[in-house]
Amino acid sequence: MTEQVRQLTKALYGSKSEKSKYQAPDGQGYLFDDDLSFNESEQTEEQSTPTVTHIVERKLHKKKRNDSFHEGIEIEEIHHPPTNTQCDCCLGQMTESGTTIAREEAKFIPAKMMRIQHIEHAYECKHCNAYNWVFRSVPSQGPIIVLFQSALSRSRSVLEEFSEGFKGTMICDGYSAYGNLPDVTFANCWAHVRRYWLKADSKNGQIGVDYCDQLYHLERQFKHLSPGKRRKSRQKHSKPIVEKFLKWVDESPFFGKNALAKAADYTLNRINGLKAFLFDGRIEIDNNPAENAIRPNVIGRKNWLFSVSEAGAKANAVCLSLAETAKANGIDFYQYLVTLMTELPNLLIHQQPEILNNYMPWSKKIQATCGN
Repeated sequence: MTEQVRQLTKALYGSKSEKSKYQAPDGQGYLFDDDLSFNESEQTEEQSTPTVTHIVERKLHKKKRNDSFHEGIEIEEIHHPPTNTQCDCCLGQMTESGTTIAREEAKFIPAKMMRIQHIEHAYECKHCNAYNWVFRSVPSQGPIIVLFQSALSRSRSVLEEFSEGFKGTMICDGYSAYGNLPDVTFANCWAHVRRYWLKADSKNGQIGVDYCDQLYHLERQFKHLSPGKRRKSRQKHSKPIVEKFLKWVDESPFFGKNALAKAADYTLNRINGLKAFLFDGRIEIDNNPAENAIRPNVIGRKNWLFSVSEAGAKANAVCLSLAETAKANGIDFYQYLVTLMTELPNLLIHQQPEILNNYMPWSKKIQATCGN
């Protein structure tokens, strides 16, 4: 029995190498490598017992977060509704729109453990909703400015108010609020067109994607040209591709409610807007830069679930405008905030607002101290 215990112990904790400890150089053994078998008296044949070897496999288990919260544990919920459910905008009563688990903690009771979830309730006003509109200038017209505008609706009146006094071209998607504004030309986004044909996921759909890709290949070649030269290059090289693509779409029998028909309808309903970039070298072929600017707002929407007041939405728009404008001008936003918060409070910006020109993301001072 003693021999079996020793063998099992050696199998579990002993050396796994098959090299003998006595095969040392020059025939010398290692001084401190004792073998317990040499400390025991030699057994007679009658005393000897067969050697039994057991191989034990140990499985490593990855430790998971909150292992103590197993599936069958009892849960106690503690709800935290907001103290005020009145809409700050219209003073109407808001209705609950959802909940989220804010935190979890373990509660130990003798011979019993409970899982306690703290659930926060979100309320929204059915009459008022905050939307973020984003506007981004084009590189050919000076420093890039990204401006978020908070509004209670997506109606046309928001765009009319914002663009009052503006004369020029706006690049946009196919939203129905755009179009027919005084002194404004609307250019449609080719990235949206390409997306529709890509969703068709068919041979004809790929043909539509290939036409769009040809235009984008040319745009990469024209990227660093002046607006005038870019317009001429587009007229010479891009225009024939656009005309051929639109002719193919118009003459193809894409009917019904399938993805191909939707792609064809989307394209043919925006012919003038899709051709606009051919006649103005200042504008881009799509509004992807503006969509990239609004992406953090979309990703963070769940985190900002409790910013339900109009004032909070406007404050959020100001912060996003600062962050995205700094990013577009190659500025480290954190360092930019540190500079603003430490220097502006000591300056007479209300008496001398022109001082702020030195703190714009594109200024020489900020580019030198906060540039990436």
